[in-house]
Amino acid sequence: MGDYLQLELLEAIIEEEMFDSLRTKQQLGYYVSCGLRYTKGVPGLTFTIESSAYSPLDLQPKILDFIQSFIARIDEKMYSNFLEGMISRKCEPLKDIYADSSYLMGCLKTYLPESPGVRWDKKSLEVEYLRTQMSYDKVIATYKRVLLDNPRMVIFRTFANKHSDQVQMLELEQDAVKKESEVLDKLKAENCIKMYMW
Repeated sequence: MGDYLQLELLEAIIEEEMFDSLRTKQQLGYYVSCGLRYTKGVPGLTFTIESSAYSPLDLQPKILDFIQSFIARIDEKMYSNFLEGMISRKCEPLKDIYADSSYLMGCLKTYLPESPGVRWDKKSLEVEYLRTQMSYDKVIATYKRVLLDNPRMVIFRTFANKHSDQVQMLELEQDAVKKESEVLDKLKAENCIKMYMW
């Protein structure tokens, strides 16, 4: 639960700052977001920019630069403000049947076979964790571990027709990635696995 909540808090912090930096200030795309994913018990973050002006080859380094540099801007005051907001949101009663069903589906989605059972009281457990065990140092350590030190990445690029010339350049890159993937498979590495789709 700790990793998931730390990433949920990081998502909230990063989402606002990423939108401000990459969408508002740099105007890189019409859609900029950071989202939390929970796939088969593994929490992670997705970073997305959709742009009609820039190609994926222009945008990918901007996202990676943002991730590398953003950690320096997370201070304890920013952490505390977002933590308080997260606790407040989790303490609010569910407002309608849609919110109820989303909450219950979230409880089911986090269930793992090795768990003792589905935790229908997930919300109160999360609030208790946030109040008693969450810390600035843990959030920064999670940021470093997940996004900086040994990131596991899947990179999807979708090219508009106006950038089709760059797709041709990627055929060479695809061969290089295939060879890199074969080497990683042989070494059974678990660090950075890249997948390019277009």
